[in-house]
Amino acid sequence: MNQLVGKWRIQESTIEPRQFNPYQVELAISKDTVLRDLATLTIQPAPMPNRLVQGWPSSHYTELEGTLDYGGKSYPVYISLVIPDEVTGARSGVIKLWNFLPGNFEPEAEAVLFKKLGFFHTDFTLTTPSDSSVMHWRGTGQISSIGLTHVKFIK
Repeated sequence: MNQLVGKWRIQESTIEPRQFNPYQVELAISKDTVLRDLATLTIQPAPMPNRLVQGWPSSHYTELEGTLDYGGKSYPVYISLVIPDEVTGARSGVIKLWNFLPGNFEPEAEAVLFKKLGFFHTDFTLTTPSDSSVMHWRGTGQISSIGLTHVKFIK
């Protein structure tokens, strides 16, 4: 998935309100919300695979890493991508963003914001239209309790 490698601006993040989500209460999200130009995600191939997702054939599974730049700081991230059908050249798959590093660390408030918004540890369907300068992440069924339903990236 070389088309994913590069620097992506998180142009729009769409959040639907969830009645029992304490993070949304804390962030005062009570109606449909669109956050614009939230941060930048830089993606590159992972030099050493971690294999967080077990059971997927290696030809369908890609691991990436990068940084999430927000508030003048960079936070390391890990990305797992499963492409269900490479034979047909499908341009969609399942992507998950992880915010961890080996060892112990105390995440900063800015980094925790992305967890509260639903960016981390959540499955998204990834689509890249024929124009490779746009990428969309759409929430799957798992996202219902978090509320983050769509993220649009611009390269």
